[in-house]
Amino acid sequence: MVTAAALGDIAGGVYTVHLVNNGAARPATVAGFPEGVKQARVLVTDASRSMQELARVPVVNGQAQLTLEATSFTTVTGVASER
Repeated sequence: MVTAAALGDIAGGVYTVHLVNNGAARPATVAGFPEGVKQARVLVTDASRSMQELARVPVVNGQAQLTLEATSFTTVTGVASER
């Protein structure tokens, strides 16, 4: 089961999605980023890591594809490039 919460600062052009994965590792698509967001920063917290930054992921047509680690909390943040 995955639980999500999304936050957007439209004036600042910063968009964040928090994902809690209570199960096995799985692929995920985060959709809905505005057109100006071209890549997203990914941070993961689990039993052995605390806000460890992973490789950035591209955002194409408002969507970012990533893998959610097993039993983890993942934060995905995109910033609009025109800011």
